[in-house]
Amino acid sequence: RVTALRARIEQRFHHRVHDRDVDAAGTLTVRRPDRLRLLYADGRGLSIEGATYRAFEPSDAGLVHEGTLPDEAILDLLGVLAGATRVGDAFDVRALSPRAEGEVLEVRPRARSARWDRALLLVAADGSISSLLVVDPTGSWLRLRLFDVEYPRSMPSGELTLPVPDGATVVAP
Repeated sequence: RVTALRARIEQRFHHRVHDRDVDAAGTLTVRRPDRLRLLYADGRGLSIEGATYRAFEPSDAGLVHEGTLPDEAILDLLGVLAGATRVGDAFDVRALSPRAEGEVLEVRPRARSARWDRALLLVAADGSISSLLVVDPTGSWLRLRLFDVEYPRSMPSGELTLPVPDGATVVAP
């Protein structure tokens, strides 16, 4: 049974209103049931533990933002990556046209979400997810492509924590 995932990622965020794409690369670490960390090559980072998040962006005057996620459905979606959430338990799911790389599943939260409207998962024959596209209600989207995926048997908590850089200030709403 899978309890953790570690992968290299390529990310593209498309902002519909500004018709702008932002690309990033980094690493994704997930441990069931509810821990996640994204570290980007440019120094940005995000960690989630339960409903609590911590985010850092170097260009943001050295501030580390901490708070509570406003939407549990996004936690369930992230849990799918590490096998903590069974897709059919928390979402409405339908299969779209198969592709050479695997099956495409469209996933929608059963409860309306202000953060995301639907996700497309590219699922390989072995059940692993190689790509995730999340579309928000405004039409903006975020795509994560996973590479060099590992499923370690254990993972130290420190690997899931977002370190606070020296000189940074932690702020909460």
